[in-house]
Amino acid sequence: MLRKSLFAVAALAVMSASAGAQDVPQNLWPPAGSQAAGSYPGRGVQIYVCSLVGSAFQWTWKAPEAVLYDSQGNKYADYYFGPTWEAPDSSKIVGTITAIAPAPRPGAIGWYIAMVASSSGSGVLIGTRFVQQINTVGGLLGGRCPTLGLERRVPYTADYLFWR
Repeated sequence: MLRKSLFAVAALAVMSASAGAQDVPQNLWPPAGSQAAGSYPGRGVQIYVCSLVGSAFQWTWKAPEAVLYDSQGNKYADYYFGPTWEAPDSSKIVGTITAIAPAPRPGAIGWYIAMVASSSGSGVLIGTRFVQQINTVGGLLGGRCPTLGLERRVPYTADYLFWR
């Protein structure tokens, strides 16, 4: 019981640092014993491309592009397709999304937890085991898809919580 309590205290400390933190669904938490390593706000775009799906043009998701920042406003990491996080010190982690949940805010991309599948380099990201994407705002694309191959970039923000 004490172990779960300490885990909850660490999680709450990280969550309280996330502006506008909302309730995170149970399936998006890392396993008990994981240690909070940091919370970083991210700003970027979700990229969509107009594709032929069946006999109709539809927007299909292609990739994210975002930058995560530390508490002083310095770049912490780039975030891109994979999901991949790459720090300025060249440390890099690639995750596998293991659980997802719809965002509570309308028009926002979903929340997820990713388990780190591979890492390279040495630096701030090495030792990370899980990353959560939560508190998302924006990022969804609606409307008509008029021209095959057309690309749209939709702004979004999210909080990324790193766990060891």
